[in-house]
Formats: sequence, structure tokens, C-alpha cells
Amino acid sequence: MKVLFVPSTNPSTKLMSALAAWLSSRGHESALVANPAQQSYLRSLGALGHQVLDFKTMQTVDLGTSQVCSAVESAQRSLAAPADQRGPSMMVRLNQSTHSFSIAILVLYWMLQILRFRWLWRHCVAGLGCQVAFVWGDNAGTTNGELLNYLKAGGARLVHLPVALSDQKIIARLRVGVDVLRLRPGSAWLSRMLARFFPDQLFDFEGHNIFYFHPAEALAMALLGVLPARPWVLGGSRADYVCLPDSAQRDYWLRRGLEDSKVRLVGNLDLQNVTQDMVRLSCSYPDLFEQQLPLVLINMPNLVEHNVIQDWKLFWDEVRKIFAPFANNQVTMVTNLHPKSRLADYESLTQTYGCLLTQGDIGAWIGLADLYVSVCSTTEIIANDMGVPVLDLGPIYGFDSEVLNALPNVAFFSFYEDYERDAKALLQKMCKPPRRLGQVSESSFDSQIKPYEKLKHLIETEILLKCTNN
Repeated sequence: MKVLFVPSTNPSTKLMSALAAWLSSRGHESALVANPAQQSYLRSLGALGHQVLDFKTMQTVDLGTSQVCSAVESAQRSLAAPADQRGPSMMVRLNQSTHSFSIAILVLYWMLQILRFRWLWRHCVAGLGCQVAFVWGDNAGTTNGELLNYLKAGGARLVHLPVALSDQKIIARLRVGVDVLRLRPGSAWLSRMLARFFPDQLFDFEGHNIFYFHPAEALAMALLGVLPARPWVLGGSRADYVCLPDSAQRDYWLRRGLEDSKVRLVGNLDLQNVTQDMVRLSCSYPDLFEQQLPLVLINMPNLVEHNVIQDWKLFWDEVRKIFAPFANNQVTMVTNLHPKSRLADYESLTQTYGCLLTQGDIGAWIGLADLYVSVCSTTEIIANDMGVPVLDLGPIYGFDSEVLNALPNVAFFSFYEDYERDAKALLQKMCKPPRRLGQVSESSFDSQIKPYEKLKHLIETEILLKCTNN
């Protein structure tokens, strides 16, 4: 049987790579569809034995060649200037514009993008003969959406995997600051038309009607038949199966319109292999872990990248407040960046606060931490499951999450004064030496094995079986 994997983030790429290897060992033909960044990440994982298909051409890519990284390195060179010195590109200016002429240009641009991939894939996607596709989200737009539609039209079953889940309020909060995504009485004709004919593209957030997609992109997808039906609902558009970690997530999404027949509970897959990753990190940074000091992990919020804060100077003022409780305390500081953030934009943190700057392996760093500071991130679920206390600053920036609010190990703060007081109090109570790797046993993470086994059992006994019978 031919099984296709379509990852999006590094965590989903890592999980799908492991599943592809397992399915291959069971006699199933599998392949990963990856863009250059994911190909580079697969190469770093040592996943050289996988069949990897280039996203644009659907042709096999040799991960052993240096060409895999060329597109990524080229993009990094083009963004070499500091963030506060880079002006917005032409596409960014068009996306931010509410002028009708700008929107018309964007509609044409997105239509050409979709038609380009439709022409590229008209034979090769059908030739894959895929019967099952594992995807990270079924609400992808434009090119990714075109691929998922092709797979569905060919009879493939789409399985959504629960990696880096979010909820509607978090997604809406990240969009509410973008003018063109808010429907208002004075909005462009296109926005009003979309709201009338495609009401499920909108989400009511604190009195604002928010579009999931840019109106121009949504119209282009609608005209070419690839617009996701309900993008605000996880699994509400194309998925046949939606794998979720627990009953709380299931209940949350059922209340928001997800069909119960699609849901399968498999546990928290973010914990898969976390113990092994913790051991690997401790070996990679021996000097860091020789210090008998509490390890504080700060999940750096990418507030500027998501337009929550418009100015880098204002952002750095917020960063100083985030680090304030630890400035005069004996702690080991690690700052983890969001995958969308550029390492170069945050390098000053290492000099100012003496912290280690990392990007990726968030689950393992959480497992090694004694305290986790974050802003309304679903990685807090990992920390909660691993018994790591979490300080959430989301309410300060207007973030709220029904899913995170129910976690017992998470404390939420609306004021920096309360956060600084409680953070200092927690540091004083921490044991010496801190809990960390030496006191974390393999048995502490027995739960990480069960989700992966549950997922494999579901794949073998239901998903693949039904496809075989059909």
C-alpha cells in the first residue's frame, strides 16, 4: 500500500519520518512530501533512507547531496540584515493593503500560484497511487490545499496528526491585529462578499469578525475550488480521521463543530522520544548541565512576527520584563525561539542575559527545565504532562485558551508585577540540586510510549485495513 506523509513543522516532520520508517518495515511503500527546509531537517535527523519527494515536482530527492540546503541558505542570505533595518517587501505591502486594486492583484497572484501547481501536478500526483496521506492540518490554503484536494480526488484518506495543536482564540488573537483580516463596515467589497457567501471563513473574536485567510487568497481558492470549507475547525475541511491527544481536546473541538466520527484519541505524541532527546541534549551541552543551578526555559514569544507588537523597540521593552525575575538570581537560562523566528534577530539575548539560544527540541528542553515561561503556547501541555511548573504571560497580551486554562501546572498572569513576584518565590523553593536529568527516570515518561503505540495500532487495525477493504 502507498502511504504519503505531508509534514509542515519540524515536530510533524520528525513524527512522520518515524512513522514512514515503521510502515516501510511493515512492507508498506511510503514517501514524505517535503519542501527544501523540511528536506534539510530530515537530513539533520539522519533520515537518509526515506523516499522524499520534492514538494514542487513530486520527484525523488537525494538527501545525501548538499543541494538540499541550497534554497534554505539562499533565503537566509537574503534576510541577512537585522529585522529592524529590513523594509517590507512588495508582497508584504500588498497583503497589508485594503485598496481594491491591491486586492485584485493579489487574487490574480494566488490564482496563478494554484494553477501553476495544478499544471505541475496534473500527472505526477495521480501517478503516486496514494491510498493514505498523513497531514499536519487539513485546512491548508493555496498550494498545500491544492495537493490535499488532489489526494482526496484520487481516493486517498487523510489523517490529521496531533502535533503542535492550537485553539481558535489563539489563532484569532494572532490575526486580529491585521487590518485586512478584520471585517468592518468600511471593509473592501471583496471582504463583504466573502462574508456573505462563505460565512464559515469568519470567526467572532471579542466583537471582531476575523478571516482565517487573506480575502484575496480566499477568493482565489474559492474560484478554483480549493477553499477549505471550515478552516477554523480542526479537521473540519478535508480530514477523514483527526487524531487528538485526550478527551479535553476532543470535547473542545466537538463543541466547535468537529464530527465525532472522525475523532481518534492517541495521546500526546509531542512526548514521543523525549527522554532520548533529553539525554542527547545533556551530552551536547555538558558545561551547561554541570552547573548545579535551576534551569529556566523561556519560550520566546514571536510577538513582532505575528503583529501583536508592531515595533521592535517596544518588543525589547517587553523582553526585559520577561527576564527581570532572573536577572539577579543564580539560574541557568535557556531561550527557545519559535520556528518562524530568525536566530540573528535574537542573538543579543546571549550577551545581555547570558542565556543559551536554541531553536527546536522544545519537548526535550521542557523536560530538562525546572521552570517554563511561555505566552499561551500549546507546548505548555507538554510541560504540564511532565510536571514542570509553567508561568503563562498570555493574558498580558490578550491571549486566552480554554484548553490551557484547564491545566493544573500552569499559572496565568495579567500583570508583570505578579509574574516577577511569583517567579522569584518559585526559584527560592526549588531544591538544590534541581530535579533535571539526573533525577528524571525513564519510568517518568512511560506515557510517551503509549501514544505512539496507540497510533500505530490505529493505523494497522483501522486506517490501513479500511483502505485495503475498499
